[in-house]
Amino acid sequence: MIKMIKLLWKNKKMKTSERKWVLEDHVCQDCGGRILRCVAGGGATGGGNPIYKCADCGKTASSSSPDALCWCGFHHKGQHLSTYRCLPFSILKEHPELEQSFAKCGCLPGRTEVGVILESELRK
Repeated sequence: MIKMIKLLWKNKKMKTSERKWVLEDHVCQDCGGRILRCVAGGGATGGGNPIYKCADCGKTASSSSPDALCWCGFHHKGQHLSTYRCLPFSILKEHPELEQSFAKCGCLPGRTEVGVILESELRK
């Protein structure tokens, strides 16, 4: 019995180390790190949802989208008009006017590749 448990534990460790991750255009709500999505090696749960993980703090979640970890959809209590959204700074090539909107949320294009913006700023 003990040998069987050790073998199962060894196989579990092996699968975890064989996981392959890709960067998502989302920022962790807890630490500001980039969100990763598991694409191989146990990438989806039994329900079919992918596993998301912060590259910096390691927080993980299984969800249909990275919203469980990132700023997308977050709003302050009672202020539904201030909903946040993660966006890559590459959008500034087509919409340079959004740079001030990123800055309002404390995101500067030179520091990272993805920032946070108020969704209401996108509708202007």
